Amino acid sequence: MAVQVTLVRTYDFAAGQDQTFLSLLDYTDGFSLAYDGWQQVVASDRDDRVAEALTLHARGDDHDDLAGILQALDDRIEQAGWHEDSIERYGIWLRAQLEDETNIRQALVTSASLGPMTLMARPASPGNFLRRYSLILERMPWWEANVWDSYSELGISCLGGMSSYGTVYGNKPARIARTRFEGSTSGGPGAGDEGLYEFWMGFRTDRFGDQTNFVPVWDIGEANDSTAYNDTTSVADGSAYGGYLWRCTFGDESLLIRVGAVLQSFTSDYADQRGEYTVLLRARVGADTACHVQLKDGFVYTAALRAQPRVPISSTNWFLYPLGTVRIPPSRGIVEAGFLRFYGFELFASRTAGSGNLDIDCLVLIPCAEGSIHVSGGGVKYILGDYRPIEVRMFPNRDSDGWWYTSNNPYATVAVEPNEYGLPVGAGSLVLAGQRETEGHDLNDYATVRLYAFRRYRTLRGAG
Repeated sequence: MAVQVTLVRTYDFAAGQDQTFLSLLDYTDGFSLAYDGWQQVVASDRDDRVAEALTLHARGDDHDDLAGILQALDDRIEQAGWHEDSIERYGIWLRAQLEDETNIRQALVTSASLGPMTLMARPASPGNFLRRYSLILERMPWWEANVWDSYSELGISCLGGMSSYGTVYGNKPARIARTRFEGSTSGGPGAGDEGLYEFWMGFRTDRFGDQTNFVPVWDIGEANDSTAYNDTTSVADGSAYGGYLWRCTFGDESLLIRVGAVLQSFTSDYADQRGEYTVLLRARVGADTACHVQLKDGFVYTAALRAQPRVPISSTNWFLYPLGTVRIPPSRGIVEAGFLRFYGFELFASRTAGSGNLDIDCLVLIPCAEGSIHVSGGGVKYILGDYRPIEVRMFPNRDSDGWWYTSNNPYATVAVEPNEYGLPVGAGSLVLAGQRETEGHDLNDYATVRLYAFRRYRTLRGAG
């Protein structure tokens, strides 16, 4: 453990490869922080960035030495501004550690400036001094560890596969600097197959309930777990998730309820389903047919259901369709676990073109209250050691970017939303869904997920 307040020029994943250091303590590099020279700002959850002032003394052997010391600080100030340019690799970080603080913490400096200085014309032993020189920094609100933690989950089903990734430390969600969706040896696209084009992934801790009891897939195609209405009947089909689907023949083509499902049909752990979710529907239509599907959610034995936008369906292949975002329960006043059993979904559908059927399989709930990501534009598959990954980078200033790689070379950009997402603190699990671009969703597709995250803190890091 060594006390430090240092400006470091470095970049993500550069542990042990920092480019330059400028200490602001004990005149190691000509500067010493004044006794009361830094009142560390504590960010609120609403802060995008925080500003704070450091009061420094500077000391050189002579005027020329003092000039060189000040110019070194001038260089760091200029370099801090370079990071806003997307072609710049390095950033300037404020790295700190108290005398008895076990681990280092650091925050990206997004801009810096200097206050006025008072020049002293006479020498002062052992050299020339500059007293109470103000360094004004704007930095990101959270302190980060200077080394990353990695989490790897192998061979996860692309239909609501759920896997525990371990424990995340800190007291703010970790910044996931690198996310990789890789082809898997467990199954899925290989040589000659169309790759996985699109992924949804969300995280869940025990914040809303026991994560191990969460049910991410609602098999509404099973007749004993849901109720059919208006020209909809149960059909056995080996390509459906549970071997059965609901088929709507549209005797009446108008927008009508076709299937209803209630939470108590899928689990008895009602309280552990609480949360916010992106709802995906696995569905298909007959040849030359187009439909609209609309999700309504709420307590199904009331008339107060919330309607989501209508979603078009026109492919004869199985696809996952995002129907909207729901909250379980939909009202803050519902706290008793027993009430949640009557939460559910109603699927409405209309036929807008053609004369074919609509096949309804299952719903996948992707958690989004504690962090989630949606990417599209790749071709993830496994071919002889080449995982053809989608890799998403989230930078310390909250910018993000994503690429699809082939043979370890970036091949195409991918769309990433939201711009920032984090890995929640504590023991957690991820839920995954993914599909191909034109061939749609295959029940036998799997993927591997790797996360590289920097734990984050609001104030001090300590031994964490």
